[in-house]
Amino acid sequence: MKGGKYIIVGADLGDEQNTITFDENGVGVIVAMADSLSPEGTVMATLAADPALAKVVGSGPLNVEAIGRLMVHMSENPSPSEAQKANYESVVKYAMTVLERPKDGKLDDADRAALLAETQVRIEFETRAAVENAADKNVRILVVPSDGTLAEGQNAAKQMDPHYQPPLSYDLDEYLMLSHLRDKVEKLLRDFDGSQVAGWECTHLPALLGHAEAWINENTYHHIDGAPDADDAFNQILDTPERAFHRAVGIYGTNMCR
Repeated sequence: MKGGKYIIVGADLGDEQNTITFDENGVGVIVAMADSLSPEGTVMATLAADPALAKVVGSGPLNVEAIGRLMVHMSENPSPSEAQKANYESVVKYAMTVLERPKDGKLDDADRAALLAETQVRIEFETRAAVENAADKNVRILVVPSDGTLAEGQNAAKQMDPHYQPPLSYDLDEYLMLSHLRDKVEKLLRDFDGSQVAGWECTHLPALLGHAEAWINENTYHHIDGAPDADDAFNQILDTPERAFHRAVGIYGTNMCR
């Protein structure tokens, strides 16, 4: 339909197209986010009852964090029923998003919707079996994108400036890295020996530390009225290692599903 003009990856926080809601019986309904054409949203799929899935994924936006939570659950429960597996595949499918390739573009909303509708998600479970008096038998599945996206990424990396930005998949990764480096930046400043710098005095250090702290906050957290918004999903990811882990799992799992 559109050749090589796009890739399909997990949607990041804030870029979701669909949400899921579970009722008290564990029946999930996936709905496209409301827009001007469909103010109530469009039902994309109804899942079979699965209280465990409802507990793991929960009601809310479908994105890479939801995929990561689901992958952890599947890893711990690798023998789902056919109905459960169909549920899992629906959750992953509707947590994906269609992105244009920068050089090829342009896709409109109808193109994206049609491409996602025709996308199939197939979940495979790696296995490990104990063999009596022998080494375990392991099956490890390497997923290889067949549409040239890896070669395209490699070519882009070759052309990067020596002072390149890391090839991060999602903008939030940069904020996570910066937030993680906060303590290291503070230690770097505290360890600075200004004795060889004309005019430097130790009394300057608190102001410098305060400036660094304020700059990192300003460039990592989403704010309301000058203060980090505690309800913002991005901010919660920055401050919650388990949620950051789930998001990372979802990213790395779906970035190979081109």
